Amino acid sequence: MSRRQGPPPVAWQELFRSWEVASLTGGIPMASAVTFTDIRVPSSRGALWPGEPVVDWWPTTQVANRRAAMAGEVMGGLWTTRKGTLHTAELLHTCEGNPEAQAAVLIGASLWDKQHELPETWRGDTHALLQQMQRAIFYAPDGPFTQHNLSVWHQAMRSALPVNTMGDDLAGCVRPRDYGDLVSIALLDAALSTSTWTLVIVSHDDRGIRTV
Repeated sequence: MSRRQGPPPVAWQELFRSWEVASLTGGIPMASAVTFTDIRVPSSRGALWPGEPVVDWWPTTQVANRRAAMAGEVMGGLWTTRKGTLHTAELLHTCEGNPEAQAAVLIGASLWDKQHELPETWRGDTHALLQQMQRAIFYAPDGPFTQHNLSVWHQAMRSALPVNTMGDDLAGCVRPRDYGDLVSIALLDAALSTSTWTLVIVSHDDRGIRTV
């Protein structure tokens, strides 16, 4: 009996081309660089004092309220962002101005979430696809994480993106057939994450709240 073979190896450049094509044909402008909103507030010294700029994801509907809370007497920094999601924000900031490197972070984050909350119906061939793609992005010598000296999420980190479209229910209706399908899912995850959440850089400014 012949041994069942897994999916063929894939190179990062193939995945990036698939990302660009899916972005163009789907009308989702993720091929351009992801940007950050600069939040400058006159925070009081103490727990809320951002000695160095802080990178974070804020729900888009809460940006104005959070900015006002940071600048006021209210303890505005009590919300918490998952470590995996914060790490993604930090990676995107490191790669700011480099759409290809940011695409690698966003695809990698989507794959990370699928790998660590693997839908039951994605075991077997789909799981093998996930692993091949992660090797190409995270560990290959010519891959983007190695080339740009980016650190992979720690094993204990979960929720690398604010939005994961493939919960068990929906994943039961969707079976990725190839790398392109998983790239398209990553594109959807990234588009929803960056439209419903805002990447921010929070820093102190004595002159008061600055225009977003």
